[in-house]
Amino acid sequence: MLHALCAMRLKYSILSNKIVVGSRMVLKKYLAKRPIEELVEIVAGKLGLKPELICSGNRQRQYSEARSLLAWLAVEEVGHPAAEVARFLGISRVGVLLSLEKAKDICQKYEFQLN
Repeated sequence: MLHALCAMRLKYSILSNKIVVGSRMVLKKYLAKRPIEELVEIVAGKLGLKPELICSGNRQRQYSEARSLLAWLAVEEVGHPAAEVARFLGISRVGVLLSLEKAKDICQKYEFQLN
């Protein structure tokens, strides 16, 4: 009986967390977003790179890290879908999602923040 009661509370708390997270995502979806082109300019300016090389297939570490930062800004901070960012950068959606994991360390490395 006690296990069933705990399981019901757990389901309720998981459900309520999903609702809260879900409603936040819905709000982010409908807010005005900065265009990805503007985010490219911001990242390029902060890192001292050429914007056109960030969107190219350049494999140098600095440009790869800039693409990861761009993906993080666009998806996590601004709310663009990962598929949209992937099309813009010319990479796969999975590539964008993997970039999001790397971006946390890169943000600390460059002390990067979106103003």
